[in-house]
This record gives sequence, C-alpha cells and structure tokens, in this order.
Amino acid sequence: MTKTNDDIHVNKKYKDTVFRKLFGENKGNALSLYNAVNHTSYTDPDDLEYTTLEDVIYMKYKNDVSFLIDKTLSLYEHQSSYNPNMPLRGFLYYADLYRKGYRGVIFDIDNTLVPHGAPATKEAAAFFASLRETGFSTCLLSNNQKPRVAPFADAVGSIYIENAHKPSVKNYQEACRRMGIKEEQAVFVGDQLFTDVYGAKRTGLYNILTEPINPKEEIQIVLKRYLEHIVLFFYERDLARGRITKKNS
Repeated sequence: MTKTNDDIHVNKKYKDTVFRKLFGENKGNALSLYNAVNHTSYTDPDDLEYTTLEDVIYMKYKNDVSFLIDKTLSLYEHQSSYNPNMPLRGFLYYADLYRKGYRGVIFDIDNTLVPHGAPATKEAAAFFASLRETGFSTCLLSNNQKPRVAPFADAVGSIYIENAHKPSVKNYQEACRRMGIKEEQAVFVGDQLFTDVYGAKRTGLYNILTEPINPKEEIQIVLKRYLEHIVLFFYERDLARGRITKKNS
C-alpha cells in the first residue's frame, strides 16, 4: 500500500523541542552552532549568554534560540520552509532591549539599513515606526552629507546628524543629547568596525556590529574591510583562546 502525503503526519512540536533541547539548553552545542555558521573558533561556552525570549507572543511551537557572544546578537530558528516572520522576531529583540532599560537607538545608514546609496525602503520606515511605538527614540548618525542623510531621515521619521566624523565621540554624545537620554541608555547599530563600532565603544555605548547588507561598496570602504577581517580574526582567536576577555577587549 502506497502512502500519500495525507497519510503522513509529522510531529512538528517534537522536532522543535529537539532543536531547543540541543541548542537552547546546552551552551556547548550552541557555541558549536555559532562557530559552524560564522567560521569562528570560540571554545569557552561561558562566552555565550542566552537571550531567548519566552512568551512574548503566542506561538504554538517554540523553535527559536537566541544568544549573545561579545555583544553580537544571534537568532537561530528551526524551519523546514521559508519563514516570512523573521523580521518581526528580530524586532522583538529590540523590544527586549527596551525592557532592559535602553531608550534610544542610533543607526548608521549605508549598508546597515539599506545598500550603500539606496533610498529608504517601506520596510525601513515600518521598522522605525515600530521602534517609536515601542518607546524608542532614534537618530541616524552618518558621515555622509545632508543631501544623502536628510531625505532618508524624513522617510523613516528620525532625527539625524550628518557629516558626523565617526569615530569621533562628539556626535555620538550629541545624538544621545538630542534623543534626551543618557549614554548608558543608548544602543548603536552599524556595519563598520573602524568608524561605527570604534566610535561607539569610545563613547561607552552598547553597540551591535552588523554584516554589510551589500558587498558592493566604495573603494575606500573595501580597503577597510580587509583590515576589519584581519582585526576580527585575531580578536576572535585570542578571545577563544582566553588571551583576552570581553571586559578588557
């Protein structure tokens, strides 16, 4: 007797439970998953901090795992098909930052929110609207000039600082002042190590280094990317070997 698809019943909850058991309750397994996906070589499970959200929205099955490694947020979810709700799930983690006391998010623009030189998308505008509804203030901090930054800011409904001279700390501090928050209440999100993240670290801001959206970039940025890869390689190697810690890095 040949079985049809209607005769086959898959216990999705069981599979989701296995995924959580493997990676959501065992830091060693989660660290192996992170290393495999990101081509890193961390060895100390204590470098990993679980941040998986519980009972934020109603879901029949819980099949996601989230954790931080060196202030990099990773979200993994078991899916057997295309999952269109991942942007929403990503937003929920910003909501969790709000719960922890953060009140403002400072964004770079090019290759952080959109490809370099691209206009604001409707998805970006909706994302900023969701942040405002959550209670976040936002500020765009860009080294580009006003003709590039102002139209983007208008489209997403955010204040902005153009020609910011990152990594100088001055305008990171100014962004916090304009949002009416303390520096310890701010999160910075950007894609460049030597400008975005370096400036945020100098200012003492919680910062998130993102992957560039598009590999097509200006030549001066491409050259900096090579240096970034070298720095990140040795940083991750020394962190994995215990030569440095997250507190002194």
